[in-house]
Amino acid sequence: MTTRRSALVVLPSTCVQLLCGAFVSGSVALGAEQIPKVWRIGVLGVGIPGVGVVTAQRPNISPGASTPGLSYLPSPALDPRALRNAAIYLNWLQFVRELQRLGYEEGRNVVFVERIASDASQSLEYLAGELVKEHVDVIIAASGTLGALAARRATSTVPIVMFGSSDAVADGISTNLARPGSNITGNSVFGWELGVKRLQLLTEAIGKPICIAHLSHSSSSSMPNWVAQQERMEVAAKEQGVHQVVFEAIGSKDDLEAAFSRFQNKEAKAIVVDDNPYLTAIAPYIVMRTVMNRMPGIAGPAIYANAGLLMAYGINAQELGTQAARYVDKLLKGAKPEDLPIEQSTKFELIINERTASALGVIIPPSILVRADRVVNAGLFLVPSVPAPLTQRP
Repeated sequence: MTTRRSALVVLPSTCVQLLCGAFVSGSVALGAEQIPKVWRIGVLGVGIPGVGVVTAQRPNISPGASTPGLSYLPSPALDPRALRNAAIYLNWLQFVRELQRLGYEEGRNVVFVERIASDASQSLEYLAGELVKEHVDVIIAASGTLGALAARRATSTVPIVMFGSSDAVADGISTNLARPGSNITGNSVFGWELGVKRLQLLTEAIGKPICIAHLSHSSSSSMPNWVAQQERMEVAAKEQGVHQVVFEAIGSKDDLEAAFSRFQNKEAKAIVVDDNPYLTAIAPYIVMRTVMNRMPGIAGPAIYANAGLLMAYGINAQELGTQAARYVDKLLKGAKPEDLPIEQSTKFELIINERTASALGVIIPPSILVRADRVVNAGLFLVPSVPAPLTQRP
Protein backbone atom coordinates (compact mmCIF):
# COMPACT_ATOMS: atom_id res chain seq x y z
CA MET A 1 0.00 0.00 0.00
CA THR A 2 1.43 3.31 -1.10
CA THR A 3 1.04 6.33 1.14
CA ARG A 4 0.22 9.54 -0.80
CA ARG A 5 2.01 12.56 0.60
CA SER A 6 0.65 16.12 0.30
CA ALA A 7 3.00 18.67 -1.13
CA LEU A 8 3.09 21.96 0.75
CA VAL A 9 4.84 24.87 -0.90
CA VAL A 10 5.84 27.68 1.40
CA LEU A 11 6.27 31.02 -0.32
CA PRO A 12 8.62 33.65 1.02
CA SER A 13 6.89 36.44 2.91
CA THR A 14 7.93 38.99 0.30
CA CYS A 15 6.12 37.06 -2.41
CA VAL A 16 2.96 36.93 -0.33
CA GLN A 17 3.11 40.66 0.21
CA LEU A 18 3.57 41.31 -3.50
CA LEU A 19 0.67 39.06 -4.45
CA CYS A 20 -1.63 40.58 -1.87
CA GLY A 21 -0.59 44.07 -2.87
CA ALA A 22 -1.24 43.34 -6.54
CA PHE A 23 -4.66 41.89 -5.70
CA VAL A 24 -5.66 44.87 -3.57
CA SER A 25 -4.38 47.50 -6.00
CA GLY A 26 -6.02 45.68 -8.89
CA SER A 27 -9.30 45.63 -7.01
CA VAL A 28 -9.06 49.35 -6.25
CA ALA A 29 -8.24 50.17 -9.85
CA LEU A 30 -11.11 48.02 -11.09
CA GLY A 31 -13.50 49.69 -8.66
CA ALA A 32 -12.31 53.14 -9.70
CA GLU A 33 -13.08 52.34 -13.32
CA GLN A 34 -16.52 51.00 -12.51
CA ILE A 35 -17.59 53.76 -10.11
CA PRO A 36 -16.07 57.10 -11.16
CA LYS A 37 -16.59 60.25 -9.11
CA VAL A 38 -19.82 61.91 -10.26
CA TRP A 39 -19.63 65.67 -9.95
CA ARG A 40 -22.82 67.67 -9.44
CA ILE A 41 -22.95 70.95 -11.38
CA GLY A 42 -25.74 73.30 -10.37
CA VAL A 43 -27.21 75.51 -13.10
CA LEU A 44 -29.00 78.70 -12.06
CA GLY A 45 -30.75 80.39 -14.96
CA VAL A 46 -33.79 82.12 -16.38
CA GLY A 47 -35.94 80.60 -19.09
CA ILE A 48 -38.23 77.66 -19.66
CA PRO A 49 -37.32 74.62 -17.52
CA GLY A 50 -36.80 71.23 -19.07
CA VAL A 51 -36.65 72.29 -22.74
CA GLY A 52 -33.40 71.64 -24.59
CA VAL A 53 -32.07 73.77 -27.42
CA VAL A 54 -31.76 70.86 -29.80
CA THR A 55 -34.73 68.69 -28.84
CA ALA A 56 -37.47 71.33 -28.46
CA GLN A 57 -40.75 71.02 -30.32
CA ARG A 58 -41.74 73.56 -32.92
CA PRO A 59 -43.87 76.47 -31.69
CA ASN A 60 -47.58 76.17 -32.35
CA ILE A 61 -47.72 78.87 -35.02
CA SER A 62 -49.07 78.30 -38.50
CA PRO A 63 -47.61 80.13 -41.50
CA GLY A 64 -49.79 83.11 -42.34
CA ALA A 65 -52.07 82.54 -39.34
CA SER A 66 -50.53 85.08 -36.99
CA THR A 67 -50.86 88.85 -36.83
CA PRO A 68 -51.79 90.41 -40.20
CA GLY A 69 -48.73 91.63 -42.08
CA LEU A 70 -46.46 89.32 -40.08
CA SER A 71 -45.00 86.28 -41.77
CA TYR A 72 -43.76 83.15 -40.01
CA LEU A 73 -40.43 81.91 -41.30
CA PRO A 74 -39.19 78.41 -40.40
CA SER A 75 -36.14 78.42 -38.17
CA PRO A 76 -36.06 75.18 -36.10
CA ALA A 77 -33.24 76.13 -33.76
CA LEU A 78 -35.07 79.29 -32.67
CA ASP A 79 -38.12 77.84 -30.97
CA PRO A 80 -39.05 80.35 -28.21
CA ARG A 81 -39.29 77.40 -25.81
CA ALA A 82 -35.82 76.23 -26.76
CA LEU A 83 -34.02 78.88 -24.72
CA ARG A 84 -32.84 76.34 -22.16
CA ASN A 85 -31.36 78.23 -19.23
CA ALA A 86 -32.10 81.42 -21.13
CA ALA A 87 -28.98 83.52 -21.06
CA ILE A 88 -26.78 80.54 -21.94
CA TYR A 89 -28.59 79.36 -25.12
CA LEU A 90 -25.72 78.78 -27.59
CA ASN A 91 -23.15 79.42 -24.84
CA TRP A 92 -24.48 76.37 -23.01
CA LEU A 93 -23.87 74.13 -25.99
CA GLN A 94 -20.27 75.31 -26.20
CA PHE A 95 -19.92 74.89 -22.43
CA VAL A 96 -21.00 71.24 -22.66
CA ARG A 97 -18.73 70.60 -25.66
CA GLU A 98 -15.73 72.01 -23.81
CA LEU A 99 -16.54 69.94 -20.72
CA GLN A 100 -16.62 66.85 -22.92
CA ARG A 101 -13.25 67.77 -24.38
CA LEU A 102 -11.92 68.05 -20.83
CA GLY A 103 -13.16 64.54 -20.03
CA TYR A 104 -16.58 65.15 -18.49
CA GLU A 105 -19.61 63.28 -19.75
CA GLU A 106 -23.16 63.81 -18.51
CA GLY A 107 -24.45 60.67 -16.82
CA ARG A 108 -20.99 59.15 -16.41
CA ASN A 109 -18.94 61.52 -14.27
CA VAL A 110 -21.08 64.66 -14.17
CA VAL A 111 -24.75 65.50 -13.68
CA PHE A 112 -26.46 68.86 -14.12
CA VAL A 113 -28.89 70.00 -11.46
CA GLU A 114 -31.02 72.78 -12.95
CA ARG A 115 -32.99 75.46 -11.17
CA ILE A 116 -34.59 77.71 -13.78
CA ALA A 117 -36.77 80.75 -13.08
CA SER A 118 -39.52 80.96 -15.69
CA ASP A 119 -40.15 84.64 -14.90
CA ALA A 120 -39.18 87.40 -12.47
CA SER A 121 -41.77 86.27 -9.92
CA GLN A 122 -39.51 83.34 -9.03
CA SER A 123 -36.65 84.27 -6.73
CA LEU A 124 -33.23 83.44 -8.15
CA GLU A 125 -31.83 83.58 -4.62
CA TYR A 126 -34.35 80.96 -3.46
CA LEU A 127 -33.50 78.73 -6.43
CA ALA A 128 -29.79 79.14 -5.69
CA GLY A 129 -30.52 78.04 -2.13
CA GLU A 130 -32.18 74.91 -3.49
CA LEU A 131 -29.02 74.11 -5.43
CA VAL A 132 -27.01 74.41 -2.22
CA LYS A 133 -29.38 71.93 -0.53
CA GLU A 134 -28.79 69.57 -3.47
CA HIS A 135 -25.10 69.47 -2.43
CA VAL A 136 -23.79 70.59 -5.80
CA ASP A 137 -20.03 70.89 -6.20
CA VAL A 138 -20.19 74.13 -8.20
CA ILE A 139 -22.90 76.57 -9.32
CA ILE A 140 -23.05 78.02 -12.82
CA ALA A 141 -24.70 81.45 -12.56
CA ALA A 142 -26.10 81.38 -16.08
CA SER A 143 -28.14 84.55 -15.87
CA GLY A 144 -25.48 87.22 -15.84
CA THR A 145 -25.17 89.70 -13.01
CA LEU A 146 -28.59 88.91 -11.54
CA GLY A 147 -27.75 85.22 -11.21
CA ALA A 148 -24.28 85.89 -9.85
CA LEU A 149 -25.58 88.21 -7.12
CA ALA A 150 -28.38 85.78 -6.21
CA ALA A 151 -25.99 82.82 -5.98
CA ARG A 152 -23.55 84.77 -3.84
CA ARG A 153 -26.33 85.73 -1.42
CA ALA A 154 -27.35 82.06 -1.18
CA THR A 155 -23.92 80.63 -0.35
CA SER A 156 -20.45 81.73 0.68
CA THR A 157 -18.92 78.26 0.43
CA VAL A 158 -20.02 76.57 -2.81
CA PRO A 159 -17.85 77.77 -5.73
CA ILE A 160 -19.75 79.95 -8.24
CA VAL A 161 -18.86 80.49 -11.89
CA MET A 162 -20.65 83.46 -13.42
CA PHE A 163 -21.60 83.51 -17.07
CA GLY A 164 -20.99 87.01 -18.42
CA SER A 165 -21.59 89.42 -15.55
CA SER A 166 -22.03 92.94 -16.92
CA ASP A 167 -19.39 94.50 -14.64
CA ALA A 168 -18.25 92.43 -11.67
CA VAL A 169 -16.65 95.34 -9.81
CA ALA A 170 -19.25 98.05 -10.49
CA ASP A 171 -22.08 95.63 -9.68
CA GLY A 172 -20.57 94.70 -6.33
CA ILE A 173 -19.78 91.08 -7.16
CA SER A 174 -16.06 91.46 -6.53
CA THR A 175 -13.65 94.18 -5.45
CA ASN A 176 -10.72 92.82 -7.42
CA LEU A 177 -10.77 91.02 -10.76
CA ALA A 178 -7.26 89.62 -10.36
CA ARG A 179 -7.97 88.10 -6.93
CA PRO A 180 -11.72 87.81 -6.31
CA GLY A 181 -11.15 86.78 -2.69
CA SER A 182 -14.52 85.04 -2.38
CA ASN A 183 -16.35 81.97 -3.66
CA ILE A 184 -17.26 83.56 -7.00
CA THR A 185 -15.25 83.84 -10.20
CA GLY A 186 -15.89 83.59 -13.94
CA ASN A 187 -16.40 85.94 -16.85
CA SER A 188 -17.18 89.66 -16.76
CA VAL A 189 -17.67 92.43 -19.29
CA PHE A 190 -18.13 96.18 -19.08
CA GLY A 191 -21.84 96.14 -19.87
CA TRP A 192 -22.36 99.89 -20.16
CA GLU A 193 -19.62 100.13 -22.79
CA LEU A 194 -21.39 97.46 -24.84
CA GLY A 195 -24.66 99.37 -24.56
CA VAL A 196 -23.00 102.52 -25.89
CA LYS A 197 -21.34 100.55 -28.69
CA ARG A 198 -24.70 99.09 -29.74
CA LEU A 199 -26.19 102.56 -29.89
CA GLN A 200 -23.31 103.73 -32.08
CA LEU A 201 -23.67 100.78 -34.45
CA LEU A 202 -27.42 101.25 -34.76
CA THR A 203 -27.25 104.96 -35.53
CA GLU A 204 -24.47 104.37 -38.04
CA ALA A 205 -26.53 101.68 -39.74
CA ILE A 206 -29.82 103.55 -40.06
CA GLY A 207 -28.87 107.22 -39.83
CA LYS A 208 -29.53 109.42 -36.82
CA PRO A 209 -33.14 109.11 -35.67
CA ILE A 210 -34.41 111.89 -33.43
CA CYS A 211 -35.75 109.43 -30.88
CA ILE A 212 -34.58 105.92 -29.92
CA ALA A 213 -36.35 103.43 -27.66
CA HIS A 214 -34.52 101.53 -24.94
CA LEU A 215 -36.19 98.38 -23.63
CA SER A 216 -35.11 96.92 -20.30
CA HIS A 217 -36.52 94.63 -17.61
CA SER A 218 -37.73 95.81 -14.22
CA SER A 219 -35.29 93.44 -12.50
CA SER A 220 -32.36 95.53 -13.77
CA SER A 221 -33.32 98.38 -11.43
CA SER A 222 -31.99 96.31 -8.51
CA MET A 223 -28.49 96.30 -9.97
CA PRO A 224 -26.10 98.77 -8.29
CA ASN A 225 -24.83 100.18 -11.59
CA TRP A 226 -28.18 100.52 -13.35
CA VAL A 227 -28.80 104.28 -12.98
CA ALA A 228 -25.26 105.09 -14.08
CA GLN A 229 -25.71 102.91 -17.19
CA GLN A 230 -28.85 104.83 -18.19
CA GLU A 231 -27.07 108.15 -17.72
CA ARG A 232 -24.17 107.01 -19.88
CA MET A 233 -26.63 105.88 -22.56
CA GLU A 234 -28.25 109.32 -22.67
CA VAL A 235 -24.87 111.05 -22.96
CA ALA A 236 -23.80 108.69 -25.76
CA ALA A 237 -27.10 109.26 -27.58
CA LYS A 238 -26.59 113.02 -27.61
CA GLU A 239 -23.06 112.53 -28.91
CA GLN A 240 -24.55 110.48 -31.76
CA GLY A 241 -27.08 113.20 -32.61
CA VAL A 242 -30.06 111.44 -31.01
CA HIS A 243 -32.26 113.99 -29.24
CA GLN A 244 -34.15 111.63 -26.96
CA VAL A 245 -33.95 108.13 -25.48
CA VAL A 246 -37.24 106.67 -24.28
CA PHE A 247 -36.61 104.20 -21.45
CA GLU A 248 -39.21 101.53 -20.79
CA ALA A 249 -38.93 98.62 -18.35
CA ILE A 250 -41.24 95.61 -18.54
CA GLY A 251 -41.98 92.87 -16.03
CA SER A 252 -43.04 90.15 -18.50
CA LYS A 253 -43.89 89.61 -22.16
CA ASP A 254 -47.46 90.69 -21.33
CA ASP A 255 -46.14 94.24 -20.93
CA LEU A 256 -44.63 94.42 -24.41
CA GLU A 257 -47.71 95.77 -26.17
CA ALA A 258 -48.05 98.69 -23.75
CA ALA A 259 -44.32 99.44 -23.90
CA PHE A 260 -44.28 99.56 -27.70
CA SER A 261 -47.40 101.73 -27.70
CA ARG A 262 -45.52 104.26 -25.58
CA PHE A 263 -42.57 104.03 -27.95
CA GLN A 264 -44.91 104.85 -30.81
CA ASN A 265 -46.44 107.78 -28.94
CA LYS A 266 -42.95 109.20 -28.44
CA GLU A 267 -42.20 108.57 -32.15
CA ALA A 268 -39.22 106.34 -31.43
CA LYS A 269 -37.85 105.08 -34.75
CA ALA A 270 -35.40 102.43 -33.57
CA ILE A 271 -34.75 100.33 -30.47
CA VAL A 272 -31.88 99.15 -28.28
CA VAL A 273 -32.67 96.07 -26.17
CA ASP A 274 -30.89 95.83 -22.84
CA ASP A 275 -28.88 92.80 -21.75
CA ASN A 276 -31.09 90.99 -19.28
CA PRO A 277 -31.77 87.25 -18.95
CA TYR A 278 -35.51 87.78 -18.54
CA LEU A 279 -35.58 89.66 -21.86
CA THR A 280 -33.44 87.03 -23.55
CA ALA A 281 -35.94 84.40 -22.47
CA ILE A 282 -38.65 86.20 -24.47
CA ALA A 283 -36.41 87.35 -27.33
CA PRO A 284 -38.69 86.04 -30.13
CA TYR A 285 -41.64 87.97 -28.71
CA ILE A 286 -39.57 91.16 -28.52
CA VAL A 287 -38.44 90.66 -32.11
CA MET A 288 -42.05 90.14 -33.17
CA ARG A 289 -43.02 93.50 -31.67
CA THR A 290 -40.11 95.34 -33.27
CA VAL A 291 -40.92 94.12 -36.75
CA MET A 292 -44.66 94.74 -36.27
CA ASN A 293 -43.75 98.34 -35.47
CA ARG A 294 -41.16 98.47 -38.26
CA MET A 295 -38.38 99.40 -35.84
CA PRO A 296 -34.78 98.54 -36.67
CA GLY A 297 -33.15 97.27 -33.50
CA ILE A 298 -30.02 95.96 -31.87
CA ALA A 299 -29.42 93.71 -28.85
CA GLY A 300 -26.56 91.70 -27.36
CA PRO A 301 -27.24 87.96 -27.65
CA ALA A 302 -27.10 86.39 -31.11
CA ILE A 303 -30.55 84.88 -30.62
CA TYR A 304 -32.10 88.28 -31.38
CA ALA A 305 -30.52 88.68 -34.81
CA ASN A 306 -31.14 85.03 -35.61
CA ALA A 307 -34.81 85.51 -34.73
CA GLY A 308 -35.18 88.59 -36.93
CA LEU A 309 -33.85 91.69 -35.18
CA LEU A 310 -31.76 93.87 -37.46
CA MET A 311 -28.51 93.55 -35.51
CA ALA A 312 -26.83 91.93 -32.52
CA TYR A 313 -23.53 92.86 -30.94
CA GLY A 314 -22.27 91.03 -27.89
CA ILE A 315 -19.91 88.55 -26.31
CA ASN A 316 -18.79 85.70 -28.52
CA ALA A 317 -20.84 82.70 -27.37
CA GLN A 318 -18.05 80.19 -27.96
CA GLU A 319 -15.57 82.13 -25.86
CA LEU A 320 -18.04 82.48 -22.98
CA GLY A 321 -18.95 78.80 -22.93
CA THR A 322 -15.33 77.69 -23.24
CA GLN A 323 -14.15 79.92 -20.41
CA ALA A 324 -16.91 78.75 -18.07
CA ALA A 325 -16.10 75.07 -18.71
CA ARG A 326 -12.43 75.65 -17.97
CA TYR A 327 -13.29 77.37 -14.70
CA VAL A 328 -15.43 74.41 -13.70
CA ASP A 329 -12.66 71.97 -14.59
CA LYS A 330 -10.14 73.84 -12.42
CA LEU A 331 -12.54 74.05 -9.49
CA LEU A 332 -13.42 70.35 -9.63
CA LYS A 333 -9.71 69.57 -9.64
CA GLY A 334 -9.20 71.47 -6.39
CA ALA A 335 -8.57 75.09 -7.33
CA LYS A 336 -10.11 77.72 -5.04
CA PRO A 337 -12.42 80.31 -6.64
CA GLU A 338 -10.83 83.15 -4.68
CA ASP A 339 -7.53 82.38 -6.44
CA LEU A 340 -8.93 82.27 -9.98
CA PRO A 341 -8.92 85.71 -11.65
CA ILE A 342 -12.18 86.98 -13.15
CA GLU A 343 -11.59 87.16 -16.91
CA GLN A 344 -12.69 90.01 -19.13
CA SER A 345 -14.27 89.02 -22.43
CA THR A 346 -12.08 89.89 -25.40
CA LYS A 347 -14.08 88.47 -28.31
CA PHE A 348 -17.25 90.14 -29.51
CA GLU A 349 -19.34 89.51 -32.58
CA LEU A 350 -21.50 91.68 -34.80
CA ILE A 351 -24.38 89.93 -36.54
CA ILE A 352 -26.58 91.54 -39.18
CA ASN A 353 -29.86 90.12 -40.39
CA GLU A 354 -29.88 90.77 -44.12
CA ARG A 355 -33.47 89.68 -44.62
CA THR A 356 -34.71 92.03 -41.92
CA ALA A 357 -32.78 94.93 -43.44
CA SER A 358 -34.39 94.25 -46.80
CA ALA A 359 -37.85 93.87 -45.26
CA LEU A 360 -37.55 97.15 -43.38
CA GLY A 361 -35.96 98.97 -46.28
CA VAL A 362 -32.76 99.66 -44.36
CA ILE A 363 -29.61 100.01 -46.45
CA ILE A 364 -26.71 98.85 -44.31
CA PRO A 365 -23.63 100.96 -45.16
CA PRO A 366 -20.42 99.20 -46.23
CA SER A 367 -18.65 100.55 -43.12
CA ILE A 368 -20.94 98.33 -41.01
CA LEU A 369 -21.02 95.32 -43.32
CA VAL A 370 -17.23 95.07 -43.41
CA ARG A 371 -17.19 94.76 -39.61
CA ALA A 372 -19.86 92.07 -39.44
CA ASP A 373 -18.75 88.67 -38.19
CA ARG A 374 -21.88 87.06 -39.61
CA VAL A 375 -24.65 88.07 -41.96
CA VAL A 376 -27.74 85.90 -41.50
CA ASN A 377 -30.74 85.49 -43.72
CA ALA A 378 -33.33 83.93 -41.43
CA GLY A 379 -35.75 84.69 -38.66
CA LEU A 380 -38.92 83.70 -36.89
CA PHE A 381 -40.95 86.75 -37.83
CA LEU A 382 -40.52 89.25 -40.63
CA VAL A 383 -42.73 91.90 -42.18
CA PRO A 384 -43.11 92.16 -45.96
CA SER A 385 -40.62 94.47 -47.60
CA VAL A 386 -41.70 97.99 -48.58
CA PRO A 387 -40.74 100.00 -51.66
CA ALA A 388 -39.28 103.04 -49.89
CA PRO A 389 -36.29 102.47 -47.61
CA LEU A 390 -36.30 104.07 -44.19
CA THR A 391 -32.86 105.50 -44.78
CA GLN A 392 -31.90 106.90 -48.16
CA ARG A 393 -28.20 107.00 -48.97
CA PRO A 394 -26.45 108.32 -52.05
